[in-house]
Amino acid sequence: MVGRSRTEVVMMMLETANNGSATITKIMHRTFLPHSVSKEYLTLLVEHELLVHEKGNQTYITTEKGKRLLRLCNKMDGSV
Repeated sequence: MVGRSRTEVVMMMLETANNGSATITKIMHRTFLPHSVSKEYLTLLVEHELLVHEKGNQTYITTEKGKRLLRLCNKMDGSV
């Protein structure tokens, strides 16, 4: 998966966490990114309130704001 844009990576992360909750390992496997890079993206997504990090069970969940962004990007891609 070489040559993906940052937007594509963000959308993959939001999509992964959209179906319930996702651990960092699950997100890493779906996006094919190393831990350090995944952590940077996840921190950014949490700061921008697109994901919520549940510290108790170490999972990430897509927020309503993140779901709106996913829908908008899917519409722009013609996927919806």
